[in-house]
Amino acid sequence: MCKGRPSQSSAYYLVPIALGSVLYKIPGFFEFRRKTMVAYDVNGTAVVVGHGVTATDLRLDENYVTWWIAVGSFVVTGLVPFCVLAVLNARILRAILEARRKRRKVVCTGDRDVFAKTSSSSGRLNKEELVAVMLMAVVAVFALCHSLRFFLNFTEVVLLLSGHSWIPALNVVVDLSTLLLVLNSAANPVIYYSLYPRFRKCLADMVRCRRYHQPVGQEEEDEETVQGELLQMSNTQDV
Repeated sequence: MCKGRPSQSSAYYLVPIALGSVLYKIPGFFEFRRKTMVAYDVNGTAVVVGHGVTATDLRLDENYVTWWIAVGSFVVTGLVPFCVLAVLNARILRAILEARRKRRKVVCTGDRDVFAKTSSSSGRLNKEELVAVMLMAVVAVFALCHSLRFFLNFTEVVLLLSGHSWIPALNVVVDLSTLLLVLNSAANPVIYYSLYPRFRKCLADMVRCRRYHQPVGQEEEDEETVQGELLQMSNTQDV
């Protein structure tokens, strides 16, 4: 695990992703070329009437369209991201369940030494769990809203590889997929508002044209409240 600053840690992930995206899209710059549109007057003189674009031999190549555009798009923008998100969210869920199991064990056993070491970080863990749940909700909505796009990409790959033409009835699915993608773009603020109290407070202050300010010592008060609740549960268990 990287021990550097957050900006440095983010760079380890963002730079390869950005570089890979640029490299994957480089052939797209050679799919079209500029075309000069010419018309002839009554005297047979060529007159330039405008400019446009036309597909190059690369864009018209059947193998390029099938493997690079269709299959490559399905794998790079669909299959791989979905698998990575599924694995990472499974690890997050496992970490949340493990943290809760450890806290229940501390409360049930009433071990004061272990309780003293773990209760100080309970507030932080609860906040991390809240953020993790919110992240999983965002990913779940993303997977749901992109499911039709994945289906269409997969269907396009199958049709191209089998030599069949596009099915006109799928155009309705295309329109529905576009609608879901638009809804996904607007879903994240709703999820934040539903699951993150601080976001609701900050949003309310913005609507009222007030600057959000957390009272001094609020973090400590929240942590002390969590510690008190855990201590009370531990005392109840002893009784």
